[in-house]
Amino acid sequence: MNAVVQFVRWFNGAAPFGRYKNRLAAWASGHLAAAPGPQIYGGLQGRFRMSLDLSCQIERWMYLNNYEWVGRRVLRRLLRAGDVFVDCGAHVGFMTLAAARCVGPAGRVIAFEPMPETAERLGQNIRLNGLTNVEVIAKAVSDRSGTAALHSFHEGDAKDVSLGRLEGKTVRRRTPVQTVRLDEAIQPPVRLIKLDVEGAELAALRGGRGLLAACRPHMLIELNRLTARAFGYEPIDIVRWVLESVGDYHIRLLKSRKIRRITMDDLQALLQTKPQKLRNVWLEPAGSRRSGTHRP
Repeated sequence: MNAVVQFVRWFNGAAPFGRYKNRLAAWASGHLAAAPGPQIYGGLQGRFRMSLDLSCQIERWMYLNNYEWVGRRVLRRLLRAGDVFVDCGAHVGFMTLAAARCVGPAGRVIAFEPMPETAERLGQNIRLNGLTNVEVIAKAVSDRSGTAALHSFHEGDAKDVSLGRLEGKTVRRRTPVQTVRLDEAIQPPVRLIKLDVEGAELAALRGGRGLLAACRPHMLIELNRLTARAFGYEPIDIVRWVLESVGDYHIRLLKSRKIRRITMDDLQALLQTKPQKLRNVWLEPAGSRRSGTHRP
């Protein structure tokens, strides 16, 4: 990799602000040579090593230290030594590694990843960094325990797999996977749950109703109209379900460089104005403590 790309990696990992990072990463991504298959790289998030496939766009962004930049800010803001973090849709572990560093040896990270080859690389990345506080569960979170078909598609990136049939995409492969309810797999307390499960978010929440009621965790959730519609609902229904079934939550919108408070009405209007744009929200339980303390 040339020196300029390495500078972009260093800058994106070290700079405490988000400005310019997307532009730099987009430029550097075009200058990366895609080695065949996964390779092991260092310097991820400053200290980690990971097996990454640079032919996958999302993993290129991971390599360039520009993946989930604002989401990682939330992890650093909320998680402390001894906390429990649940990563639903962990993929190869970028956020899992970040959370493991935050909660420390006394804490625990539980990472769900159903795709067999992806779960294998997730486990490899955990071992590469000598982490002993991470548990991998190679199952898909849902509202029932059993088996289901995980769909891969010809169109899109390697991460584009879903338990649903995505509109406009041609199924390349169906992989049988096990499903599990969060209520069966996790015991409270849990500090933070990340949900990025390609449309199965609402089913995952319903399968964790007891857990959510018991500890009312913070939640990071992706809102994606394409994947949600494969399951017969709209992204706003996820937030509505949490407010109606779990309790009072503040809604914070995660943008590329900042986090801002937003009302339910404003979120719904935003989702309707640009329905194809992915949105990430942080649902903060009303009256929670520690969330106002910021860690760099």
